[in-house]
Amino acid sequence: MCRKKDRPAGGCVLLDADTSKWNKSALLPQQSAVTSGVEHLARAVRLAAEGRTADAQAELLLIDGDGIRDWFIKHAQVAGLRRVEILGRKREERVVGSRAKLKYPRPELEAKIFARDGYKCGYCGGRVISGRLLQLFAAAIGPAYLPMGRTNLSTHGAALAYRAVADHVVPHWCGGATDEANLVTACYPCNFGKAEFSRAQLGLEEPRPVVTDGWDGLESLAPALQRRAAVNTRAS
Repeated sequence: MCRKKDRPAGGCVLLDADTSKWNKSALLPQQSAVTSGVEHLARAVRLAAEGRTADAQAELLLIDGDGIRDWFIKHAQVAGLRRVEILGRKREERVVGSRAKLKYPRPELEAKIFARDGYKCGYCGGRVISGRLLQLFAAAIGPAYLPMGRTNLSTHGAALAYRAVADHVVPHWCGGATDEANLVTACYPCNFGKAEFSRAQLGLEEPRPVVTDGWDGLESLAPALQRRAAVNTRAS
C-alpha cells in the first residue's frame, strides 16, 4: 500500500501480504493520529462557533496535521492500487454507453447522502465533515490555521482526513448510477484509495450499515460559523 518509492524492503507496514488478515470493510486501518484528531477538530469547531477563536486555534494545533498528511499521501490514497497489486486483479472492462450522465452528485443530493449515513464513512466508519463546513470553520478562525489548497502538500491533514465525499459504490465508469441507491458517504482517504476500482477488485464487502449516534458532522454549528466568518470578512 505504500507508494513504491516509500515502501520498505519487507513490504508495506500497514497492509499485510497475507490477505486473510485484511479488513473487509476498510481499505486500511486508520492510524491513531487520525482517530484522535477528529476529537480535537470537533472541539475546535465548537470553540470557533462560540467565538473563542484563540482557543479554537490552540485546539487545532493538537492535531498531528503533518503526520496525517504524510499517511494520506504515502498510504491512504494508494491503498486501492496496493490491494489490487497484491491480489493480482485485472482492471474490469468499462461499460460503454451505460454511464450515468451525472458523474458528481449535486450539492443537495450530496448533503442528503451525508445526513442519511450519519456523517460516517461507509468503509472505515470514521466521522466526517462536509467540505462546506470545513471552509466555514477555516474562515472563522483564519485560513492560515486550516489551509485547504489545491494540492495535498498545501492542505491541512485534517482537511484531507475528515472531509466527506459521496462515493459511487459501483464505480461510475462501470455503469454505477449517481443516485441514493449507489452513493455512500466516504472519507477522503477511503474515496481516493478506492479510486475507480470495484469492491470485488479490492476485496471489500458491502459498505457498513448506518449507525447513528448523534454525530451530525457538526452541521448544527454552521449558522454560528457563518456569523463568525462574516465578522472576520468585515474586519479584514
